[in-house]
Amino acid sequence: MMLDDVARVNWAVATRTYGSDHATLIGLTVSWWNGEADSHCVLDEGPGIGWRPNGRASARCDALLCKDSCPVAVVEVEGTRYCYTLEKIKHLFDSNDPAFRSVKVAILVAYANKAVGRGHDRQILPVPSESLVKMSRDITGQRPGKSIVLVAVDKRYERITEGIRAKSEYYWGTVSRIEGCKIAGGQIVAERRFWPEE
Repeated sequence: MMLDDVARVNWAVATRTYGSDHATLIGLTVSWWNGEADSHCVLDEGPGIGWRPNGRASARCDALLCKDSCPVAVVEVEGTRYCYTLEKIKHLFDSNDPAFRSVKVAILVAYANKAVGRGHDRQILPVPSESLVKMSRDITGQRPGKSIVLVAVDKRYERITEGIRAKSEYYWGTVSRIEGCKIAGGQIVAERRFWPEE
């Protein structure tokens, strides 16, 4: 899977979604994948790759992209626990479960949503792309044949005073840019801005 493939996701839809983008971003990746070919299907919240002591499945992904019923990529969408999610991807790559051996790609869509500061200094922190790239380089560098596509959805803080969005600060984040990179073999092999288009 190339970065150009992921560029075909309709990212512009996310720029008109306010609040938590979690469900929207999962839906966009699922819609893109299923629209690519009749042989494609998706497992919504893929099966766990192991078991916790309490008997519940662990490390479930947001979506598992399949081709001819064979899983090829895992999708994770995250707005806060970025490093935890990359650890989960690492465990999936290392799984001994034969069902996951065909998974070669993980797509992590990280979105910004944490507002900090006061008054005119209030802002939404950007996705920590640098640290996520470093961690992804470490993961893929030790796992030949596996790659991670990182998509960062950054936002700017806008004080809204009228309309339905004015009801809560929760809706005041507006997407400012969406960028992606593909990491394989411990290196960034491709980078691209998805929105606004270059």
